[in-house]
Amino acid sequence: MFRNLNEPVKVLFSVPDLLISPAILENMLKIHFRDNVKARRLLSDCLYERVLSDESEERINSQALLIKHGGLWHEHPL
Repeated sequence: MFRNLNEPVKVLFSVPDLLISPAILENMLKIHFRDNVKARRLLSDCLYERVLSDESEERINSQALLIKHGGLWHEHPL
């Protein structure tokens, strides 16, 4: 699978709804930040390294987890 790690595209947008923005942070972004299966970390020299998990850590693939829940993150706490 092609991965766009050399020329990543960043998208920024505001979420003015004060009820939705905490839900996005808690239920979506925190899942992606916990990913230790497919995640990569951008280093100061503009290279990427894989985020590796300890054997004691639960393995979390954020994309698979969100797909498993059908995108209904607001109805099913992850």
